[in-house]
Amino acid sequence: MYYETWEGILTTLPVTESFSDKAIKTNIDGYTQDVAINDLLPQQNPTDGLIDVTLYKGVQDTWDERQTLNGVKVKIPVDTAITQADADSFTDAQAKAQYFDVDASKRIAVFGHTHVACILPGTNLKEQKTIYVNSGTWIDDASGYPTMTFVVITPPQSGAAVQIVNLYKYSLDDTITQWEEGQAIIN
Repeated sequence: MYYETWEGILTTLPVTESFSDKAIKTNIDGYTQDVAINDLLPQQNPTDGLIDVTLYKGVQDTWDERQTLNGVKVKIPVDTAITQADADSFTDAQAKAQYFDVDASKRIAVFGHTHVACILPGTNLKEQKTIYVNSGTWIDDASGYPTMTFVVITPPQSGAAVQIVNLYKYSLDDTITQWEEGQAIIN
């Protein structure tokens, strides 16, 4: 499943670097080194024939511990996490599952990762409006979606109780345009 997931990702989002170039910056989950795509892809050991992966060695055995260390509120089975890693809808749904459905004080969640910029209004446990926004991507090819997208959250102004979330697109001619309709939360 892991190999098929990566094959799908690399078909959808091809890379220009060599698979051995240390082009991926980590600095999360205890990883501090730069890694190559070959460090993430399963490899067959020529000596014993076993299939293994360099960076996430033993990920299935340590998955629950990783989720605890990363403060994951609603645990996700490892096979679901692997097979759904490239599904925007799964990542987008995690905002609701991990934040809005477990903590009514959370009203805005901003994610990245999927490269698909969007704003999705919803509700939390108290039936209050929530806003999930995916920032999209700045430079990577997003397969039909815009690049150079970014999120702006405007806090309530003095005397007002409205917080605004907008998604914008920057263009090389130095113009900024609103990508999707902004959303507001009344506190």
